[in-house]
Amino acid sequence: MRLAAVSLLLALALPAPVALLAVQEPTPQVTQLQPVVGDDRRGYLLRAPTPGGGRGFIGVYVVCGLFDERLTVAASFGLFPEDGRPVQLAVRSATGAIDRFGPVVRHSGSESGFHSPLLEDPEDVERFVAVAFRSGALISNGYRSIWNRVDEAQNAQARFLVDDC
Repeated sequence: MRLAAVSLLLALALPAPVALLAVQEPTPQVTQLQPVVGDDRRGYLLRAPTPGGGRGFIGVYVVCGLFDERLTVAASFGLFPEDGRPVQLAVRSATGAIDRFGPVVRHSGSESGFHSPLLEDPEDVERFVAVAFRSGALISNGYRSIWNRVDEAQNAQARFLVDDC
């Protein structure tokens, strides 16, 4: 009895880890690619609403510049984690292989802005598109993620953009 009282007192007095208090939301699943066509570019957008009811979206955008024929990937994962944990653009394929892109970045809190990696090196862009635009790929920064659940025919269109740009 005495041990139970001490345990209860310690449980109430000590702060619980945030991870135990937080309710983990399911990872957003994207089932449609959004084609983007403009006067100077064309591409595909893979996005989902920001988890936790935040405003905006998280996701990736692969775009081909029509005039410069430059292929880029832009990603947006929203605000940096409050706890300052490091983040990096990565893709886990349906087979479990993990590819990482760009630098590891560590900022904390909403004052630090948004984690919005940009890939411009042609080899990185090609590698990213090859693994991210496949059904079952998990695109993540280690803090927020989206599942690519788009059918293979649509994913192939995004992969074709790399060859056609």
